[in-house]
Amino acid sequence: MNHNSCNNDPNPFIMVIRFIILGLQLVVGFFIFINTSSWILLSIWVLSIVLYASIARKYICARCEGYGKKCYSLYLGLLTSKLYPYSEDKEFSIGGGLFSVFILGMIFIIPFVPILKNFPSIDNHILLIVYCAFSLVNFLFQFFHACRHCAICSTQEWKKICPSNRLASMIWNRKPESF
Repeated sequence: MNHNSCNNDPNPFIMVIRFIILGLQLVVGFFIFINTSSWILLSIWVLSIVLYASIARKYICARCEGYGKKCYSLYLGLLTSKLYPYSEDKEFSIGGGLFSVFILGMIFIIPFVPILKNFPSIDNHILLIVYCAFSLVNFLFQFFHACRHCAICSTQEWKKICPSNRLASMIWNRKPESF
């Protein structure tokens, strides 16, 4: 990726693949809850997904350069622009960032609970392995697609604290201090 591509929308084919992988991850997670009859955990998981797609976006996406655009992070810049005004003048909140990370962690971890609770069932193990595989692929797409783009193209000072941005900057030879 060169700096000339920094103002371009993400490749639509890659985004379709990313949405399919995310959708499959969520469907398998849903089947985990159905298969284990974990209705309370399903409710918490769905609430976590809704919080991540809504309130958590206020703390990251509403101040990002991708705001209002088809950003590399699953077009969340477009979604955020429908929910919140741009927050250019506000400083980045560590609490808001931690909230986003916590909610994202909940989305990943909660499907493990009913599987571990019903440990002897081999069907549950297969669902968990498939869920983990889709989660890993989803994470790798996020890191090598969105985080890479952010590390190469971002000019915002507050992104220096993001661990993914720092790692991506090291991999693609762009020091976070050079923003």
